Amino acid sequence: MKNILLLTERDKSIKKIELLDKIVELVDKKRFDYVVVGLIYEWEYDHICSNLAVRLNKWKEDSNCNTTIIFFAPDISHAEKLPNITYISLNMGTPSLFTILHNRLKQEHTFDKLIFKNANGNKIFSCLNRDCKKIHRIKTLDQLAKHNMLNQGTVSAVIHDKVNFEYFDPECVPKTDLDCFKLKNVPDEYLEGFVDIVTETSGGPVTYFSEKVARPIYTLKPFLIVGPPGINHKLCEEYGFKLYDRVFDYSFDKLENLDDRILYIIKQVKWLSQVINTVERRQKLYSEIFDICVHNYNVALKFENYIPKNSEQLLEIISNDKNTHFHFIDQSSINIIEEILNKLGINKDVRKFQSTTHCINHKQK
Repeated sequence: MKNILLLTERDKSIKKIELLDKIVELVDKKRFDYVVVGLIYEWEYDHICSNLAVRLNKWKEDSNCNTTIIFFAPDISHAEKLPNITYISLNMGTPSLFTILHNRLKQEHTFDKLIFKNANGNKIFSCLNRDCKKIHRIKTLDQLAKHNMLNQGTVSAVIHDKVNFEYFDPECVPKTDLDCFKLKNVPDEYLEGFVDIVTETSGGPVTYFSEKVARPIYTLKPFLIVGPPGINHKLCEEYGFKLYDRVFDYSFDKLENLDDRILYIIKQVKWLSQVINTVERRQKLYSEIFDICVHNYNVALKFENYIPKNSEQLLEIISNDKNTHFHFIDQSSINIIEEILNKLGINKDVRKFQSTTHCINHKQK
């Protein structure tokens, strides 16, 4: 019999420092074969689970138990590695997020509409930032403002009171969040831009791809990613996407300094505004890169079923068979577990697990 305790960010217990020791007590009492902590977003390890990892690592060290402890996240490569914990880092976003975004696009927009908008839109660029506390997003907006580019693009940002800009005026952007994943549809304002300046989740040092880069790919747009050094080339070299090097010089991607990379991107977008300053020129340039747009779109479709190369161990551990019992602290985690299993290529209906699932009541007294 294989007993697995599955935890996710839905578990309220792992979000409260005062309850983490209780989880360890539970693990010590039950002596599970595996404790698997599955995270959907890369930031959850730092903000939610690093303290739990420290406690579980110490417990295993002290108990000399054979329990295997695994933390699984889209990107966990930057985490301080603890000796008694196995880390599985995917480095390539969440396929389920790609699928959700793609399904929304298919409902709202046809291929013909996307092609028409890209070739005939009235904006040079789009730059949707959502949470603007991150330094690479602040610097990107500042450079757009400094180079008088804001009126040539669609810009959105959720501005926080404590954020200080040098050039950018928060009053010049819409008060509404145009984030394509958060909304139930993709706003037309976004489709007007020719190129998407993608301010990814991380500006460095973690190289991580999210649904943000899926946004221009599924809308058949060229894009430039603001992120860690090499992020644009990594998307091409490791996952089969193509860069739009017929238009842009990607040498900026190798620059170590974040300010230099952002400045280079903004200058190229400013140059682009002079190149496609008529509808005819815009249409011509788009026709010259359209084959790359389609190629990237097709690669993204394949990625929706992407199975990480380093997930074999987890695939072997998490299997729905008669000799496996899944244990949950919180029943609400079941949906997340289903998403994680699907992400790993295990297309099982998690509801079937309920006959072998022992939900553990674990509440703070």
